[in-house]
Amino acid sequence: MPAYSSDKEQVEELKALWKEYGRWILLAVAVGFGVSYGWRYWQVREVKQNLVASDQYQNILAAIPTNNWEQIAAKKQVLQDKYPKLAYTAFANFLEAKHYVELNQYQKALADLKMVIVNTEEPSLKQIARIRSASILLAEKDAAAAKKILSVVDSQTYAPMIQVVQGDIALAEKNPKQAGVYYKEAFEGLMALDIQQPIFALKALMYH
Repeated sequence: MPAYSSDKEQVEELKALWKEYGRWILLAVAVGFGVSYGWRYWQVREVKQNLVASDQYQNILAAIPTNNWEQIAAKKQVLQDKYPKLAYTAFANFLEAKHYVELNQYQKALADLKMVIVNTEEPSLKQIARIRSASILLAEKDAAAAKKILSVVDSQTYAPMIQVVQGDIALAEKNPKQAGVYYKEAFEGLMALDIQQPIFALKALMYH
């Protein structure tokens, strides 16, 4: 601001500036407040949703010893309907999918895992669901579908486990040499993560 010869001139200049720019300053402040408040509201809302979903998931875990899977399925569906993107919903789907696999109801298990792949925003959970889906599809002798679902990689962290299933697929397709390559890569990847799984080193030697 330039120098002024008197306080009166400063006041008059400030009035003129306010007249010209004041409404825009107010608008900027209002928008800034709105964004800040909206962000805080969103954070609080997200925390509340996670707390409610956590309680619902704990109820599911508590119900497992009763073996009342009809009740568990109903509780899981509440999570699915209200909070499809949350991790707790993915965990509940994993639990139910495991139960269906134990009953050899593979299509129902695949449906649960698909819910995780489609809805969750967490790449690692998507990847786990893909790996488990591929294993189920392979058990159903659908190697092509298993291979397709693994073709999308959501998290490189799970590369060794992807390679294990790819090795199993290669064996199912009567390609033991390629299976050996996958098992070797899986073993080396797990070793890099300091996870000891010598079975894959043995498989790599068997099918080299």
